[in-house]
Amino acid sequence: MTRANPAPLLEVQNLRVAYGDVQALWDVSLEVGSGEIVALVGANGAGKTTTLRAISGVVKVIGGSITLAGQELTGRESHDIVERGVVHVPEGRQLWPGMSVEETCSWAPTLPGRAAGVRKRWQRCSASFRACSNGGVKPRTRSPAASSRCAPSLAG
Repeated sequence: MTRANPAPLLEVQNLRVAYGDVQALWDVSLEVGSGEIVALVGANGAGKTTTLRAISGVVKVIGGSITLAGQELTGRESHDIVERGVVHVPEGRQLWPGMSVEETCSWAPTLPGRAAGVRKRWQRCSASFRACSNGGVKPRTRSPAASSRCAPSLAG
């Protein structure tokens, strides 16, 4: 039997985050269903990046909850969240600016417990990465539009 309203894949409830004594988020809530594509839209300083950093475990949550497929993520270390398939790609995408796209992503199949799935996705995507890397051109030399086309997630 199919449920009319299945449980969300990602659920954020009353999320609160502070940087030191300065609170950055107050009671942010959102849901993302399986297969949905969701955009987080707002003005500069509205908390979009902080929300994503909290979901991926990069910043500490001071209140609220984050669940993925019914599993609590709140308070987990970022590496533990990555192992569950949630990754954060920082703005600018210059994580390792001296490396090509292919070099940057070649470490993904080494993630514990995810190697087989990541390796399979890498094989399917490798032709695209080679095209995006433009024959070894480093990421910092491509336009922002080209970089965004070359940022698929391998961990999910």
